[in-house]
Amino acid sequence: MADNVTLNNMSGGAVIAADDIAGIMHQRVIVHPAATAGAASITGTAASPVQLPAVAGTLGVTVKARRANTGSVYVGGAGVNPADGFELAPGESISADLADPSALWLAVDVDGDGVDCLWVSA
Repeated sequence: MADNVTLNNMSGGAVIAADDIAGIMHQRVIVHPAATAGAASITGTAASPVQLPAVAGTLGVTVKARRANTGSVYVGGAGVNPADGFELAPGESISADLADPSALWLAVDVDGDGVDCLWVSA
């Protein structure tokens, strides 16, 4: 049986859901699913943009150029290239609030260079 409780009753405070169990009030709460994390390593080939993996329901993604890269990595939309991408030097990263990492593509200057990606999803 729900027995709601008014906080600061004398001043008309907020009402919270509660249950009376053996004379003791226990606040009722909604537990949301825990967030999960995922990761991927992507290696590129010069002049061939690569799409990040599709993961629906993400809250954000971080893309980090590998420290061992010998050239830059360019992040952007489909067809990204060195002329219009967001440039990441070796070791640099960028984070974005995206519902799906596959919205991002990367291009590399040097075959074999790449990125490591990390995302969180609900």
